[in-house]
Formats: sequence, structure tokens, C-alpha cells
Amino acid sequence: MTSLVDLAWRLARAGGRLRVGAQLGANVLGGFVLALAAALQGAALTDTTSGSARLVLAGGTGVVLLPLVILLVTVGRLSAATRDRRLASLRVLGLTPARTRTVGALEAGLLAAAGAVAGVLLAIPVAPLSAGWRYTVAGTYHGLPEPLRVTPSLAAGVVVVLVATAGLASVAGTWRLASSPLVRRAASTRRLPLPWALAPLGAGLALTAWLAAGMPGTIKTLEPDGAVVGGAVRLAQIQESDVPVGFVIAGCVVLLAVGSAYVPSLVASWCAGILVGTRRTAAVLAGRGMQTEPTSVSRVVASVSVVVLLTTCAAGYLGALTYDEQYRLEKLAADGGPISILLEVEGAGEDDESAAVSEVGRPHGLTAGDIRAATALPQVLAVAPSYMRLDDDGLPVQGSEVFVGTCEQLARLVVVTGCRDDRAAHIVGRGHERAADTSVTLMSHVSIEDQDAITVDVSDAPIVADADATGELWEGVVGGGGSIGPVPFGLFVPTALLGADPPPVMMATLFAHGGPEAAQEVADELATLGVAAHLPDLETYASVQAQRSLLLTFVAWFVGLGCLGIVLAAVDRQQERRRTVARLVAVGVPPRTLLAAQAVQVLLPLGAGVVLAASCGLILVGAVAWSTGTGLGVIGAGVPLFLGVVASVVTLVPLLTLPAATTRLTPELLREE
Repeated sequence: MTSLVDLAWRLARAGGRLRVGAQLGANVLGGFVLALAAALQGAALTDTTSGSARLVLAGGTGVVLLPLVILLVTVGRLSAATRDRRLASLRVLGLTPARTRTVGALEAGLLAAAGAVAGVLLAIPVAPLSAGWRYTVAGTYHGLPEPLRVTPSLAAGVVVVLVATAGLASVAGTWRLASSPLVRRAASTRRLPLPWALAPLGAGLALTAWLAAGMPGTIKTLEPDGAVVGGAVRLAQIQESDVPVGFVIAGCVVLLAVGSAYVPSLVASWCAGILVGTRRTAAVLAGRGMQTEPTSVSRVVASVSVVVLLTTCAAGYLGALTYDEQYRLEKLAADGGPISILLEVEGAGEDDESAAVSEVGRPHGLTAGDIRAATALPQVLAVAPSYMRLDDDGLPVQGSEVFVGTCEQLARLVVVTGCRDDRAAHIVGRGHERAADTSVTLMSHVSIEDQDAITVDVSDAPIVADADATGELWEGVVGGGGSIGPVPFGLFVPTALLGADPPPVMMATLFAHGGPEAAQEVADELATLGVAAHLPDLETYASVQAQRSLLLTFVAWFVGLGCLGIVLAAVDRQQERRRTVARLVAVGVPPRTLLAAQAVQVLLPLGAGVVLAASCGLILVGAVAWSTGTGLGVIGAGVPLFLGVVASVVTLVPLLTLPAATTRLTPELLREE
């Protein structure tokens, strides 16, 4: 065994500075990140954590670590062609296949172990710093239940995992050395990639189809209450199960990413057979290059495919976050647009009911004078006192909002035609149709006597709302179900019809323009009148912004690791191809032909990888959107992020790989030939 270790160490030193440095650096990063990720699992999960939450955290961690795994595999296969030929030489010299693979695994394992130990040692002092990590969303503090701790057993496990990963990546290219090692040693031997990459791609697409079908046979736990979400699922197929949607989505992402990373090499090898059959010199050279070095460009494209797939999924998730109507409404308010404020008499919400009860035992409410005073403020668009609409049995009618005010105030919220201040009418338009009743009965929330009920006639022609113009008024924000607007008023009652002294109301909704600053000014003004203004907390907006920042951080992590893998693989490829290109230059192949061959050899698998990864990502995003009833419109909000990342990585690959089409003939290269 000692001789094998010595041979592995000699093989590692012969790999060159790039391979040694890349493996050490990648495993230092891997040990550091993996140790913190494993410590996070122990710190975030408690005895009361549900199995669903554990699966979601595990799936999310797997997706975040996926680019790191691809990077580790990439650096493990640097200088793969030269290294595999050296291992084949050992077979020619009489080393058995098992011992040859052992030498390859030991060579990668020694470098991985050194880097992993260094990374874990760096993580040990960094982990306790998480004790002071806090972030705030809508006034609520979030943080870990306890600081991270890297225990000895955890550290040992991380080192073992990284060494095993490096060993498997190293051995993956040596399975064919058992047969015809002399042929495998030759640089001109055709090396066709195995079609195993089709398995994870097919499994990922099948899992995505099951997700789109509504995950039949399970109870989806995407909602906190465990409600069933997704496509149409037969009740007979639903069983008690703890399979959260987030975990299934993470599984789809991992499987599709692995398939997208390695299928392009298969596509390139299939196309190479066509290229070598043509009569164009550049096409033949490109085809032969793909056949003799099928993984040369594929190692570069693998990182591109993973980045494109993860970015597509991130863009879809970002679109889903910003597609929510409540978020868009709160964002409009936060940006200085219309904002709604709930008004009530000060003390009405206190436990001591006497604070809101008059001498005759009647609850106080907002009077007509309070409403007029609030309406007169300069920042206020309209004030809608809260009235209940009663049916024939005297019971409240749900989902029928009443706007009591003037046509001028209504027009500030909804673009309408046919409104008059001397008659009540239904409001019709997209999402609202005229009801059959000709009169309606209104009652304020604080009323407890029948004489406070007000009956108004609504038999005249309805008021027509322009949904498109209202959408422009609210900067594209529409109501649920595509209704007229964010303010779902279905009935208009002029203030004049309520009489000179209408009954007080328990609350009212004030619409102001100018965002949170204007809302605070309104609240201060109303406080002097004894009216309490409850400002919206914009919790959905704050939550989405926090998730958006976290998502962009993850995208930066994906792109950073992907670009690092692209650079390392491209530089290594350029070094490996020096002899091949020098040989072609020496025999007189024109530079233009070399550049054309190199372009075909690079752009063909690159295009296949980008198209495949983007297609898989869009299929997954579309499946989730369709299954949850969100709609494919969620993709639109993430298009800038998707296009920016894809353009960056796609441009980087030709810039790094096309210069390999030329090289300078040196005495060293000629001597090697």
C-alpha cells in the first residue's frame, strides 16, 4: 500500500500547479462551506421541528451546495486526458485495474484531504460568530435558535465526504482502462461518453410531471396549515403524508441540474460523428476533437448549464414573489403611491369597553364630522366609511363593499362613467356584474338599533368602471381575479342620501397619496381630533424584499462558483490542447481553419447546454406555476435576472476558450512531438 501512496503522490505532483492548486483551493472552500452547512442543520432544527420542515431545509441546502459539488467534480477532472493516459501507462506496465484505480483515487484523495482539513479548521472559529446574526422583517427579529458549532464528528464527516467525492470523480474516468490500456494510452483514441446522464434528466422530468399533476397520493404542505394545493387531485388518492412541495422542487432541481451538466457532452459526441463525415476541414477537425476529448469542453459547459438552470429557477421564484397582488399594492404604497389607512375612534380597541361607550350606553363611532375632517386633509384622496349591506333577512352580505362619498372622491380610486351625486347605483365592470336587487339596506357597524338602518334605491342605470384605466391609475396593480382594481367597491352611495346626520360608523378606510411619510402625517393630524389611524405595516413587502435579497445572494453564489469552474476548466483545456494545436500548426493548417474548428467545438456543446438547461428550468417553473394556479406570468418579472446571468456566462466561455485555437511553436513542444 505504501508503494501505491508513493505512486499516487508522484502522479499528483506531475499533474501541474493548476490541478494541485485548484484541488486544494476548491476543497478548502468545500470544507469551510460544508462544515457550516452541516452545523446549520443542527442549530436550526430542534426537537419540535416537523419532518416537513426538516425535508425542506435539507432540500434547500442541497440546491445551494449543488454548484459547489459541480466545482469539486470539475477540479477533480482537471487535466483528465493527460492523467488518464498516465494511468493507462501504468496498466501497460503491468499494474492491475484495481490498483490503477486505487492510485487515481489516492492521488485525488490526498489533495482533497489536505484542502478539506484546512477548510474545516477555518470554519471552527467562524461558526460561533453566528450568535449575533439577526435580521428584521416588518419589525420582527429572526435568527438561529443557537449559534453554529462544528463538532469533531461533524468535521470528520465533512472530510470523509470531500475525500470520497474527489475519489469517485477521479475513478469515474478510469473504468475503461481494464480493456485495451495501450489503445487508451493513445491521444488519438475515440472516447465516447457513457449515456448515464440521461437517467437523472429523465428522472427529473418525470418528477416534474408528477409535481405538475398535483403530486397525487400526497398532501401538499406548501401552505402553513397543510392545505392541499396544486392541480386537480382525486380525494381517494390523497393519503396522510409528510412530503412538502419544497422538498420535491429541490429534488427536481438537483436531478435536472445533473442531467443538464452532462447531457451536452452526449449531444456533442453524437454531432461529432456527423461532422467527421463532412468534407470541410474545420468541421472534421472539430468532430475529431470532440471524439478524442469529449469531456474537454463539457467540463466548461457543465458549470454553464448548472448556472443557467439555477438562475432560471431563481428568476421564476423571484417572479412568483413579485407577482403577488398584495406585494404589488404594498410596493406601490412604499414607493410613494396610494396607501390605505384604517380609522377608528381612539380607545375603541381597548379591553376597557367604557372607554368607547357614551353616557347613554351607545358605542361611539366616527361621526360625519370626523369623516369630513379627514377628507379635508391635503394628502387624502378619499375616505370610505364602513357600512354593512344587509340582505332581506337582515344579515350582512359578504364580499359587497360599499363606497359612501362623492363621485369626485370615487374617481380618485376607480375610473368610472355615469356617476351622479344624487343617486346610488351599482358599480359594474370586470369582475363585477350588476345585482338583481333594486334597493339595498345599509347599516353601520356600531348600530344596534333598527332605526339606524338606511335603505337606498339602486334601480337606476349602473356606474360603469373602466378596468384598464383604473389599472393605469394604480400603476398596473389589479384586484384579485382581475377585477376592476385593488379597491373592490361594488356599490356607490352618495353622502347626500344618508341625510344631514348619518349614524356613526365603527371604522373607515382612508386612502392617501404619498406613501408611508404622508400616512404618518395624516395619522398625526387625526390624532389631534381623537381619531386613531392604524398605518399598514407593509409586512408582505418587507418579507418579499428580504427574500429577494437572499435570493440574489444565492444567485451571486451560483454565478461566482460557476464562473470559477468555467475559468479553471478553460485554462486547463488550453494547456492540454497546446500539443494538439501545435501539431496542426506545424503541418500547415491555416489559423482561420483552426479558429473555425475551435468555435464549432466550443459553441456546439455550449448551445446545447444553455438550451437544455433553460428549457428544463422553464419546464420546472411552468409546472410549479400551473400546479399552484399562479400562472406563467410569474416568469416575466425574473427575465432581466435570467438574461443578465445567461449573457454573462455565455460570453465568458468563448472569451476563455477560443484563444486556444492558436499557439506559438516552441522548442519544447517540438521536442515533445
